[in-house]
Amino acid sequence: IEYGSQLADRAVGRVGQQWALLSAPTPGQPNGPAAALDSGSSLRLNEWLADGGGTNDFVELFNPAALPVSLERWVLTDDPSISGATNNRLPSLTFIDAGGFVRFHTDGAPSSGPQHTLFQLDRFGETIRLLNPSSQIIDGVDFVVQLDGVSEGRYPDGGARILRFPGSPTPAAPNYIAPGDADQDGLDNVWEALNGFNPTSPADAPGDEDQDGMTNLEEFLSGTNPRDAASRFQVEAVAVNGGSPGIRFTAQARKIYRVEYSDGIAPPAWKLLENVPISEAAKEVVVYDPSQFDRRPARFYRVVIVP
Repeated sequence: IEYGSQLADRAVGRVGQQWALLSAPTPGQPNGPAAALDSGSSLRLNEWLADGGGTNDFVELFNPAALPVSLERWVLTDDPSISGATNNRLPSLTFIDAGGFVRFHTDGAPSSGPQHTLFQLDRFGETIRLLNPSSQIIDGVDFVVQLDGVSEGRYPDGGARILRFPGSPTPAAPNYIAPGDADQDGLDNVWEALNGFNPTSPADAPGDEDQDGMTNLEEFLSGTNPRDAASRFQVEAVAVNGGSPGIRFTAQARKIYRVEYSDGIAPPAWKLLENVPISEAAKEVVVYDPSQFDRRPARFYRVVIVP
């Protein structure tokens, strides 16, 4: 018997004249029925590393279905031609679990084991295809020049968005964006990746993609959307409420604000007017100053976003 990737705590055995994934292990007893399997139509190429020094390069598959999938006679290839639909067939009795991951070493050394492919990935960019036993393309990706030691893949797992994962390749495990600030531009890695920026390029911080007058760094600090011009941090004075002026702004979700005032500006001596507590959704906030404006010569206000 020859077999490929197996499932944790699951057995393979004879059912009639065929080898199959069993519904349950039965050591010392007659084999039970074959396990129910998914067709694999939702399988995804989930992560790849093309510049890991050759021996560390890999392609990862993800199965979002509720049942395991048999990968026997599926094709994983970097050749989009007709011949590529038949080469590098996956071994017999190779499985991927429900919600699971399988890593294939793309080192061009199939003799090293069933999880080693015939092909190697080109770090300057190429195509990866996944085909079922009927030669139907189930998933495919085309990638460009890759960074040294940086994997690329879908985020979240199986999703349409493709991101790079500097410092956090995760073969055979969920994709993960390492927290921190890899390029030291003041922007968090996760925030950059989720908003379509490059966590390894400091050129993103001063940009203004939505042309709303706020830099990407200011959008990050204020919790606004850098891709939506209507989402910007703006403080306005509102009509007097019974002799008390008000300060209006939109408080973003999961942000804490402090409204302060000063009776002078050179230098200012800021004092607390009101704390605005955190909320789970964006909302408009109006904070009134209870002091009568006609009883003082001048007053200045500011809104502080608490880190």
